[in-house]
Amino acid sequence: MKNIFLLKTLISLVFITTSSYSQTYISGGINENTIWTKENSPYIITDNTVVFGDNSLTIQPGVVVKFDDNIQLRLQGPLIAIGTDTNNIIFTSNSPNPQKGSWLEVKMEGGSYTLDYIIMEYADSALSYIRVPGGSSIKNSIFRFNNNAINADPAPQFPIFIESTKFINNDKGIADFHDEVSLTNCEFINNRIGAEIVESNIESCLFEGNTELGVFVYSTKIKNSTFINNEVALHKSFSYGSFTSELSGNTIKNNVIGVKIWAFSSSGVINVSNNTICNNSAYNVENTRAGGADFSNNCWCTNDLNEIENTIQHGLDDINLGVVLFTPIETGCPDSTLSINDYTQLKKSNTFYPNPANSEIIFVNNYEKKYEIFSINGALIKKGITRDMLNISDLNNGIYMIKVFNLDHSQFVINKLVKK
Repeated sequence: MKNIFLLKTLISLVFITTSSYSQTYISGGINENTIWTKENSPYIITDNTVVFGDNSLTIQPGVVVKFDDNIQLRLQGPLIAIGTDTNNIIFTSNSPNPQKGSWLEVKMEGGSYTLDYIIMEYADSALSYIRVPGGSSIKNSIFRFNNNAINADPAPQFPIFIESTKFINNDKGIADFHDEVSLTNCEFINNRIGAEIVESNIESCLFEGNTELGVFVYSTKIKNSTFINNEVALHKSFSYGSFTSELSGNTIKNNVIGVKIWAFSSSGVINVSNNTICNNSAYNVENTRAGGADFSNNCWCTNDLNEIENTIQHGLDDINLGVVLFTPIETGCPDSTLSINDYTQLKKSNTFYPNPANSEIIFVNNYEKKYEIFSINGALIKKGITRDMLNISDLNNGIYMIKVFNLDHSQFVINKLVKK
């Protein structure tokens, strides 16, 4: 009898009011599986709200969730918020003049989450959690104007997967993440700090215009990514536990400091090669530790060894620091940004159709070819080999440039691509 009374009490804690204008007010506790529909949107959370136990919250495409100031939504069970490219799910402030941190957070306390085509804005920590089971994912989403876009408790976490997601104009994109995160085709633009992560994988991401730091990482694999116009592009430890540390195929250009080293172990597996590191105004590489580091087999946009050495702050400049080895150098490294010359060769003739395109493009010439797709600011987003058709459904809506080569790279053509 006591348990039945408690259950009725918990259910009665949630206050839901739907007006004639199809807006729903939420506060209190929810103790059942719940679905929020577009027909009853927006959902306005007026007081702290909890979804108890293993109960799930499912949010349908097109729903807008608004939070009054200093309010949080806590979930002990799963969150499923799957929108579409034309019907995003939006978590935002209910204030007429929202600011960063106007509302508190969506806090996961143990349940998994699946987020696709969502927008989270004006929160203190838009998405935060204590411990989340494996398999949680974020795709095709935007986090903007938050203090922290994603924030994790420092307790050990399960890995999460973030794909084709943008972190724009936050104080921190990903803050204090203490376990694995897989970042693929993500963009960190105009934040103070792009990301702070440990033992993770970063593939084909863009870090641009972050005013303090692009990414702060422990031993992490970073491949085929672009770092441009940041204060410090990459502050990296190359030694932490047994995790392989890798920095390969990246372009690190036009920052104040390219790579700032704070640890570099002689043990473990470390691969730093085939990166293009140049034109960073203070240092291409700054070593801040007493031990040395091996940066051989990278490209420096010059073959002049004295010129390269002058862009590296290390033991030859300060005897308290270790020496950074940079020879032998490479001259054929990938550069994942378009050059000025590439822009001038932009073709108006179509090599593919349709354009604009939704999910795929068809090439006019049916032969095997290499392709590279760049953002409008010239950062590499995607590359590969194809013949007659290319799937672009993983791209966000917007304008891109696609560079198409024959297999030996002796000829290429560049076209504008509009993804709708």
